[in-house]
Amino acid sequence: MGRAIKGKRPVNKSRHQQKTQAQLAELFRRETAHRKTLHGQLANQVIAIGIHIHTEKLSYQSFQKMYGKSVSVRAPRTFLSIVTRKAESAGGYVDEFPTRTTALSQVCICGRRRKKRLSERVHACTCGVIAQRDLFSAFLARHVKDNVLQVTEAYESWSGAEPLLQTAWRQAINQPASGRQMLSSFGVPESERVV
Repeated sequence: MGRAIKGKRPVNKSRHQQKTQAQLAELFRRETAHRKTLHGQLANQVIAIGIHIHTEKLSYQSFQKMYGKSVSVRAPRTFLSIVTRKAESAGGYVDEFPTRTTALSQVCICGRRRKKRLSERVHACTCGVIAQRDLFSAFLARHVKDNVLQVTEAYESWSGAEPLLQTAWRQAINQPASGRQMLSSFGVPESERVV
């Protein structure tokens, strides 16, 4: 055989290469099956809480650009499709609304809008509202109708929701975690972390 041409792969594979590729394919198959099982369990937990789900419509391509292969390992789009299927079979629905029109991570119940860096994990407004950013966005998502955030409706229901969100935030702080990354992404100050 002559020298290898750049960009061309050899057609004939050795037995060792064939065996390695078969082992790799089996590992990928197992990983996919395990991920599907975990997604199914988490989807069941979500459906047990409620069958009417409101979520932001996310760009999974931008996730891929930002986080690379870790997105394919976690497969968020696959998870959402499982939740959608289970919600519909239970008589519910999944409502996806655009982030551009709602901007839940930037809006407060008082109507103010302030762009935050991704590292800012706590929503703190001059009107006095302080909450964990993701929990607060989830609360606001409840009040999106026809792709528009109903600020007045969110303001009126805030007094009942605030203690629940604060309790959920405290539980996340006091829950032992496998690593510091989860706690820091949840907006837990270093001094309050229990690891």
